Amino acid sequence: MGFTALNIKDGINRMVTLYNNVMQRYTTELSKKNRTFVHDMETKIETTNTGGKVLAFYGEELVGRLEFSFDGNVMSIDHTYAFKKGMGIGGVLVSAANDYAISKGLKVMPVCSFASAWYLRNPQFKDFLVQKD
Repeated sequence: MGFTALNIKDGINRMVTLYNNVMQRYTTELSKKNRTFVHDMETKIETTNTGGKVLAFYGEELVGRLEFSFDGNVMSIDHTYAFKKGMGIGGVLVSAANDYAISKGLKVMPVCSFASAWYLRNPQFKDFLVQKD
């Protein structure tokens, strides 16, 4: 039996469909797992006169850390570390830091690239950012 371009194209289309179905199921399950993980996460904020950190815990396990510094009424988000990638930890950390800054009447300067990207995805907080000249 010979192969024709139509048979090959049909086979490729079937493989692509199968791949897409598998990936859709996988990402749906992963998304459910991540939502549970993020929902069960707790944060703790520790501050000094010059800055502080946000710690993220899943149960007893430390899963992430965000470091920030103060300069007058500005809180700079300097570093974000998620010890498990792709689980939403970074977003939880930046959100907690943002809430802290708002509660203290501080403006935020996202220095680290992750925090900058988070603020781009969450434009509702743009009024709390330091305005660049």
